[in-house]
Amino acid sequence: MLQTIGHPFVPDSPYEAYFPKDKNFEDFCYRSAFLGQPLHTYVRLPQMGLWLNMFLIPLESDQENVGYCAYTYDVTLEADSEQRASLSAETSSAVLKTCIKLRGSDNIRKAFYDVIEDIRQICDSDLCCILLTNSEEHTCFNLCEAIKPGSDLLSMDAYLTDAFYAITQTWETAIGDSTCIIIKDQQDMEWLKSVNPTWHASLSAAGVSSIVLFPLKYNGSTLGYMWATNFNVGDTVKIKETLELTTFFIASEIANYQLLQRLEVLSSVDVLTGVKNRNKMNAFVDDVISGKVEVKYPYAVVFADLNGLKQVNDENGHGAGD
Repeated sequence: MLQTIGHPFVPDSPYEAYFPKDKNFEDFCYRSAFLGQPLHTYVRLPQMGLWLNMFLIPLESDQENVGYCAYTYDVTLEADSEQRASLSAETSSAVLKTCIKLRGSDNIRKAFYDVIEDIRQICDSDLCCILLTNSEEHTCFNLCEAIKPGSDLLSMDAYLTDAFYAITQTWETAIGDSTCIIIKDQQDMEWLKSVNPTWHASLSAAGVSSIVLFPLKYNGSTLGYMWATNFNVGDTVKIKETLELTTFFIASEIANYQLLQRLEVLSSVDVLTGVKNRNKMNAFVDDVISGKVEVKYPYAVVFADLNGLKQVNDENGHGAGD
């Protein structure tokens, strides 16, 4: 990897000389060197297109305020499915529960609300949310959220003004070469203020003191973001491990959900005029006949050729009519 970066090893040099600076990596080193925690994680370095299988082992230090840990890693270009699945029993259970709820539900929107509440409880946070972003229309959509009972935090809908999309566009810069953003204390908030003052001001105004935020990526595109605010910072490592894999499956389900929505529109709306088409009419008539839809008002059915196009369609086909 040192050859890949192009820097020979120099003792006592900053680690960012060899791979991208990462606050989450720094937190791991602190936990291992100063809190004595042996740690393992399997993460992706997005900017470098690499996967890191990392191990950190605490070492004794003979100096005050100086900590040591042994750090080793394997680097691969492609993800190792076995490594991604090598999680604690608690984390594996949480991720599996998410997959079952999303795949086993006939009501996908309700399933998303159930899942986000589960994640809120795992994080012990005041609010969890999945926010979808649309880069073409420059808009945001609150797909689902869960708020702790008794929390003073408002629903995300209260913040989704026209200007909020611009704030979401600053998150990628704040994430940088990492896979997520974890703000767990006032020191981290000060760091966020230095790199993203607009977002920092927004969080402070909303009463947020800690946040973990993951982008929802699918096939190289960012579909949106999932985050938890005012979470249990004592479980930061477990929360990061759980959400890192959970967001992988959630992003996939969101992509399927959006695809089905687009297909439903294409199958029911005339692309030329924007009005509901024959398929939509037939589906509605079937629902009325089956009793699924009850029409409680007088109605009539009228077939009318408004501008002579029926004859064109009949004689030359619908392509000519279009």
